[in-house]
Amino acid sequence: MKWRNTSVSLEQNSDIASYIINSKIDKSYFVQDDENNELTVKNKTNIFFYEIDYLKMVHKDRFFTDIVEKFQDKITQCNIKIFDEEKITFRDELISFNENEKVLCSEIILSNSITTSLDKEKISKVSPNIFEMLEQFYELTPGDKRIVRYYKNLFSLIFLCESTNISGSEFTFEFSKKEQTQFKITKGTNFNEDIYFSIYKWIIKKCDKIVKIENLLKIVRELLSRKKFEDISIEVIEQLETAYNQAVSADIDKYFLSQEKLKDEFTALTKLEFEDKRKLQYEILGLLVALSSGIYAIISKIENIDINLKNVFENKSFFNNFSVPFSIKILLFSSLITIFYFDFVFFHDIRMRKKLYEKIKKIYLDKLNFSNKEIEYYLEKPKIFKGNVFEWIILGLFSIVLIYFIVLG
Repeated sequence: MKWRNTSVSLEQNSDIASYIINSKIDKSYFVQDDENNELTVKNKTNIFFYEIDYLKMVHKDRFFTDIVEKFQDKITQCNIKIFDEEKITFRDELISFNENEKVLCSEIILSNSITTSLDKEKISKVSPNIFEMLEQFYELTPGDKRIVRYYKNLFSLIFLCESTNISGSEFTFEFSKKEQTQFKITKGTNFNEDIYFSIYKWIIKKCDKIVKIENLLKIVRELLSRKKFEDISIEVIEQLETAYNQAVSADIDKYFLSQEKLKDEFTALTKLEFEDKRKLQYEILGLLVALSSGIYAIISKIENIDINLKNVFENKSFFNNFSVPFSIKILLFSSLITIFYFDFVFFHDIRMRKKLYEKIKKIYLDKLNFSNKEIEYYLEKPKIFKGNVFEWIILGLFSIVLIYFIVLG
């Protein structure tokens, strides 16, 4: 058996190669080289083929980059195949595959500070769960367990630490840059317990809508950065649980206080909307009064015009014979300009309320961790036309009447 990067080559006349060639396994999983009498089994995401042998080989002779190349995206589906060397057969395993956990893990690692020549995105695709599954799939010797546990905790640390520096097979970690307490991990480091993997699983389990994963990481980093590396033990989970309960209690109080504030914001926005509409109505009413007074004053000075209302309505030809004096047209035109100004001010007020809404929404989304749906339940986004139909109709009709008398009067 020879390793070629992340694939493994076997002699074609071996029992294992013969089984693979004659089995119902997808032919894309392997390549036959008759000239060199070799069968190369590819590194596929849903196949576990001599993974422990690869880990031991890399841990002894190669670098961290080889581990990443081998195990990135290793688990992307629930149905996987495990090769059983003793029985020379593949067995099917149904695993609990959590896509959300994988995405979450990847996002956190990408947001961490990682100094390495290796593509950080590739590192983010290696889940610590892969090595946990290796322990479940294979019967391991104490030496094999030590190596698997090493990589399981190593990738958990990359997730947990704010800063990671990778140089060859040496790792320098910092839980928090603020505390500036560094510690190093090498291939010789022995993890007697799954401390960091347990913390990783604890975070994933506790992550919910009230306490975000960023806040959980903050709790972990604050606590672990105050301890010496050699003093961190599995009992730290109990301390994290206490800190978590205190944080949840504080966040729940903060949540309900924020909810009350959100209701106050709704009241303030509603009040602004009411005041804008009332101001517009008063302005239109004021314009109507001023316009009526102006027209009456002008008409009353025109000779030979009887403005007795009874005569106006009894004389059907009054409007047909009546032409609007130039001075009244000037007054109507000024009123039309005023209406357009009202339009602009009303539109501007709505836009300002929209900007205020967006600022409030951003604060509650980013700082207070409210959901978008919950914000929209309390706060309705100001709209240009919806909810303001009556006001726009009044402004429109007023404009049309003024234009009619100016142009056709």
